[in-house]
Amino acid sequence: MGFRFRKTINIIPGVRLNLSNGAPSLSIGPRGASVSIGSRGTYANLGLPGTGLSYRTRLYCPQRTTRSFSAAGARTGSGRTDVCCEQYCQYP
Repeated sequence: MGFRFRKTINIIPGVRLNLSNGAPSLSIGPRGASVSIGSRGTYANLGLPGTGLSYRTRLYCPQRTTRSFSAAGARTGSGRTDVCCEQYCQYP
């Protein structure tokens, strides 16, 4: 079982910096309705405080850089993708 790290720092009322094992993110908005901006995209978050009910939807997905590797493990090229990274973004 692995360890996780998560820390939220209030910068000013309504603006929070979220730190974790991965990349940091920024949340803007009051409790129950916020927009989160991070390396995996921008999300709108809505919730009913105290109930545990919430809804999250993606507003924007960043472009990812692709790299291909040879059988020996050497990088053979890199470039920008025209579509979003399928690992994090699924569009209908």
